[in-house]
Amino acid sequence: MSDTADQKTVLVTGASGAIGQAIVRRFVQDDYHVAIHFHQNSAVATALQAEVVAAGGVAQTFQADLCDAAAAKEMIGDVHKQFEHIDVLINNAGILDDALLGFMSDEQWHTVINANLNSVFYVTREVSMIMARQRRGKIISITSAAGRLGGAGRANYSAAKSGLSGFTRAVARELAGTGIQANTISPGYIDTAMIADLDERKRKDLLRQIPSRRLGEPQDVAELAAFLASAAADYITGQEISVDGGLYMG
Repeated sequence: MSDTADQKTVLVTGASGAIGQAIVRRFVQDDYHVAIHFHQNSAVATALQAEVVAAGGVAQTFQADLCDAAAAKEMIGDVHKQFEHIDVLINNAGILDDALLGFMSDEQWHTVINANLNSVFYVTREVSMIMARQRRGKIISITSAAGRLGGAGRANYSAAKSGLSGFTRAVARELAGTGIQANTISPGYIDTAMIADLDERKRKDLLRQIPSRRLGEPQDVAELAAFLASAAADYITGQEISVDGGLYMG
């Protein structure tokens, strides 16, 4: 168990990715205890935990396939047992499996929907019960500009992220009376491994679509997550906020 029962705890799913790692590091700055979820990349998750501990923080790793409802429930139970409460949930886990619509297989469709939408339902369902008993909590889900604008070759991903926005608004209305706020962060093009693989021509084409003419950084997303988790955002719920350099304005 944690050293102090009143210490705030954040659970970050998909914490081994670039955005997940940035969110973990940002919350450690605010003295959160951190539950680091990963599915397959144990090396990165373990290194991140060691980094937090070396800096004087408290972190624990938790492995689970969140597409499995039973595994998600067990993982949430383990986090709650370890830290005694969950104050902030960051739904960040997700995958891409692109294909043009006419060539997208049933498996590609269902795999991406499961990983990006169904898994969030499984996790949030369990965490919401804990937060309701606490009479407080912040649920922050990472969507995507693809959910608002659509992404060519990403019908599965766009549908999942758009669905996540609707899910979050419903959760926000349902839980507002229990002291829980639920919001989404919609990143645009963030400078991660996916962008790093683009050649120079494609990168320039990408930058022309962004009014700010630059890619975002994982830290940009992490800073907004930290704000939404803070008391300063207690009157903000059911909102989707873009971090995209002006890619989507609506």
